[in-house]
Amino acid sequence: FVEDERTPRPRLVHRLDKDTSGALLVAPAPTLAVAAPGVPTTLTPLPEAEVRAAPPGASFVILTHDHALDFLIAAEALSRRDAAWVGMIGSHSKRASFARHAARAGVDPAPLVCPIAATAPRDKRPEIIAAFAAAEIMAALITHARVPA
Repeated sequence: FVEDERTPRPRLVHRLDKDTSGALLVAPAPTLAVAAPGVPTTLTPLPEAEVRAAPPGASFVILTHDHALDFLIAAEALSRRDAAWVGMIGSHSKRASFARHAARAGVDPAPLVCPIAATAPRDKRPEIIAAFAAAEIMAALITHARVPA
């Protein structure tokens, strides 16, 4: 997929530690530029295919700016029923909207964590929200890694 410079769109799947954690981060293309060296990344027009290809027990972090794309990816991740964790940035109203969408699609929205870091102290600074979100995601991955299958 090559982005048209006039109409950049968030269509990125960024895999974190594919061979170890199975975590998938879905975010806009500029995120690739800040990926740590050695972290495998994939730019794709079909992120839901990457969700389907993730290993059993994978975790999914959805960070796009496109609600329709978020809903597509979240529904795909939740449909797997073997995801360790599925989280999406957003608001309580976005979660309610997704729950209606999921119900129409026959997907249980209950396992979805949205908004990510909702239980953290309220703060509007993006870097603080990101730190709380990262802490929540890491705690979920560590907890899942400790639970025997």
